[in-house]
Amino acid sequence: MLLWLGVVWLLCDESQAFSSVATVKPYHDECLLIRTSSEWKKDQKENPRYVWGHYELLSESADAKPLVVYISTYDMDKMLYKSKKAQASGHFDVRLEAGKRYWFCIVNHQGGHYAEDDDDYEDHPDDKPRKVGFSLDMVTHDEFDYTDLGGNPIPQKGEKISKAHEEAKERADHWMFVGRKLQMRLGAMKSHFDYLRVREADHRALTEKTFTDILTWTFAEAITVAFVAVGQIMYFRRFIERSRQYVV
Repeated sequence: MLLWLGVVWLLCDESQAFSSVATVKPYHDECLLIRTSSEWKKDQKENPRYVWGHYELLSESADAKPLVVYISTYDMDKMLYKSKKAQASGHFDVRLEAGKRYWFCIVNHQGGHYAEDDDDYEDHPDDKPRKVGFSLDMVTHDEFDYTDLGGNPIPQKGEKISKAHEEAKERADHWMFVGRKLQMRLGAMKSHFDYLRVREADHRALTEKTFTDILTWTFAEAITVAFVAVGQIMYFRRFIERSRQYVV
């Protein structure tokens, strides 16, 4: 069963980011629709678009075994990303095509829509909801204007490329890749601290609830003890008065 998050994420030409926390009931999914712009087609080959992000299980002491996160095509014929089994957190990086729709789903039941093909399919371990934090970001790999150490442009396709130019281009490609991964890790770190704040808020709410319950029960016990004490006093008072009457 698909439970909509109530958000349709429209991916336009500019970089966009989206992050949220979803509470997924057992045997249910929480899915987000990703729709790409058809205007990408004119430069899709030169500037491919990627959606990357990460997720993290926020439920304390909860088993990650039933948790599955995946990205698929709209008709779910092709799985572009699927989290590893019993993995409480993970990263993903998926290339998207122009004018297409995709599903980003969080499943609180091992297997999800592809359970029939899973040999290790099992029932839910505890029938409890899972709180999962996630973030999605849009990355455009623009065409890079490669230059050598002297500032001269490197020849492109169809032109004669020298060995020095090839080495410079390889170095540029390498550092672009490293920069992209670094950006992804920094984003993951930022979201991790956001998730810590969510956990802190949950702990504070639980502490306040526990403290309120303790005060409530303490007040109820105090009232009960007071009534019992008053009842005992009244009982002994009547008992003493009757004893005096018998003596007289």
